[in-house]
Amino acid sequence: MFVSAIILHSCDDNEPTPSTNSQPQALCDSLDITYTGHIKSIVDVSCNTTYCHGSGIGGFKLSNYTEVKTAAEKTNWLGAIKHEDGFEAMPKGGTKLSDSQIQQLECWEKTGFKEN
Repeated sequence: MFVSAIILHSCDDNEPTPSTNSQPQALCDSLDITYTGHIKSIVDVSCNTTYCHGSGIGGFKLSNYTEVKTAAEKTNWLGAIKHEDGFEAMPKGGTKLSDSQIQQLECWEKTGFKEN
């Protein structure tokens, strides 16, 4: 049993479980969150700065809709933004986004990453 446990544990890639989007669909539909109307301003202020993803730190930029949508589709996006255990908290070295901003990001995801 001990050997089996070690083998099973060694196969674990230690990836954190993706964050759960807990926003109700009806709420998200009623808010009509879009990249242009809501998300761009959050990302520009909190993520797309000279010392962060505006200059490509972390291996990617967040300067336009396509780049932000690609990042938001990754399994670590919400976990990092929500400062959940097992994820690197973003903004790095900064304060957690407000509950309202996180709700907008979750609803943007839940309603299909609308651009306009």
